[in-house]
Amino acid sequence: MNKISKPSQIRRKARQNLVYASNCAQATLMTLASTSERSDPVLMRAATNFEGGCVGCGSTCGVVSGGVLGVGALLSSLPGQDPQQLEQDIYEASITYRKWFEGRFGTSLCYERVGADFGTLGGLLSYLFPGDKLVRCLQHIGDALVCVNDEVRRTAEKRGLALRFDKGMPGGPTEPHCAYTVFKALAARSGRQENSVGWACTGLGGGVALSGAVCGGLLGAILGLGLEYGIDPDSMGFGSIVKAFVVGHRNLVKHETFAGGPVEDLPKEAFARSRYLADRFEKAFGSLNCKEISGREFASPDELNAFLPESKVCGEIFTWCEQEAANLMGP
Repeated sequence: MNKISKPSQIRRKARQNLVYASNCAQATLMTLASTSERSDPVLMRAATNFEGGCVGCGSTCGVVSGGVLGVGALLSSLPGQDPQQLEQDIYEASITYRKWFEGRFGTSLCYERVGADFGTLGGLLSYLFPGDKLVRCLQHIGDALVCVNDEVRRTAEKRGLALRFDKGMPGGPTEPHCAYTVFKALAARSGRQENSVGWACTGLGGGVALSGAVCGGLLGAILGLGLEYGIDPDSMGFGSIVKAFVVGHRNLVKHETFAGGPVEDLPKEAFARSRYLADRFEKAFGSLNCKEISGREFASPDELNAFLPESKVCGEIFTWCEQEAANLMGP
């Protein structure tokens, strides 16, 4: 892996990766792997379903959620970390990045930014043709990755940490945590190793970097399904990636048909099963979004950490997400 560091290199690599991987969240992680010389196939698979605002639901842009995952994974792999300080640093860098993205592009929500519904054939075609929406994503991902890279390095410099990325620290943020608590339970059920996914979950709290958007509990479950059914573009040829893209998006387009049927009829494919979960979640809780379910937004990670142990609805969500996702993962 050739390490890159110049902004022009990062922009170019991010755009190349988006074309190659055909997945905004994974392209983001692939580019961060090139800036750090540290790749994580487990995290890459887990992030499969973050494309299109969480399996095509139009919520938080995959470049934002993928960047937040990357911030957590990279900062937790710097040696000499204090866990409590690390959690704060991941949140701070993630929030700074998310706010930068919103200030630069007007919103961090996929549907508001590109205006395409990936859950319909017409929406997918309008994104691909004539190509203006795709070009917009290609332009945005380059500048966004420069910002994420700068935030990781700024945080390391502030803490006096050498920019030497190791295997990653075990564990994750304070529990209960929106995404980590659910993901940890699913990883244990499947017998798979978490690697750096635990700490990568940190910034997903409060609806991705405290944005109040897509619920972190749902994202934790979708990370678990990605671990089970997702793909790693770094280990695949372009033809295999295109095939996975076609199959996955065909399943997204059929999500309303799948919603009325049993789990047994679902393809064993990441998008099919994760969108099925997201659709059921929205029906069960009335919304995908944290701020609408909880009835509030969080000004700081401390405020979120104080709220979660006392929240009845969040406890219900954690249990529901673990059980439903485990059912989708099979025995």
